[in-house]
Amino acid sequence: MNQEILVFNLGEIDTHLHTRHSCDSDMAPRDACRRALEIGLRALVFTEHVDFDPSDEGFGFYDALAVRDGVEACRREFPGLRVFRGVEVTYQAKFEKQIARFLKTGGYDYSIGSVHMVGDGDISRVERQDEYFAGKSEEEAYRPYFEEARRLAASGLFDAVGHLDLCKKYGHRHYGPMDWRRYAAEIDGILKAAASGGTMVELNTSGLRQDPNDTYPNIGVIKNFLDMNGRVVLGSDAHRAADIGHTFGRYKDSIVTI
Repeated sequence: MNQEILVFNLGEIDTHLHTRHSCDSDMAPRDACRRALEIGLRALVFTEHVDFDPSDEGFGFYDALAVRDGVEACRREFPGLRVFRGVEVTYQAKFEKQIARFLKTGGYDYSIGSVHMVGDGDISRVERQDEYFAGKSEEEAYRPYFEEARRLAASGLFDAVGHLDLCKKYGHRHYGPMDWRRYAAEIDGILKAAASGGTMVELNTSGLRQDPNDTYPNIGVIKNFLDMNGRVVLGSDAHRAADIGHTFGRYKDSIVTI
């Protein structure tokens, strides 16, 4: 990881956003930079999707040269904003060797590991939610997600664990609000693996714009991680300029600043 990222306090840098270089966003990189300056951010990390499973909608979409050129163009056009080149990788244990090779040779400033798929089920796409959640109890749906997230944290491959407890994004529609304390043992294992390996945990505010109306993960999980002396980063997971830095102001004083 580029250590310059750690210079910025919570609320000064958005460490998670997607532009047209991701399969699910149309945002122009320059529009992201313009918005960041408008709201007083000092830095951005572009974290475009990279997927290794052929069944994933983003498989084969990532263009490393185009991403690099886009970041360099933003650095020239917006000298008052620090712009970093990151990546968000869909973690699947079966692709761990390929992911490791990709990250080792990519020269990225920052990497997020996220669980979007559990087995063959995609928990992150609205059109595929029923394939995963239908016919399962809440625990049958959520516990395998947390086990894959534990593998992610234990892998040591990434700088940060992305949107921990994303399973509630569409699980909320099937089971109602998730009480994270019901899965405290599983989550504690993830946090301990992350803390022991120096992997950060992301406080992702996109859930406040979505059905759960809660951050990923819940703030109680974040506070537990801080009690383990873990490091927290803040990301909006924006796919459009208006969502960059979303609700960052409320966390500047309520969480220990890194």
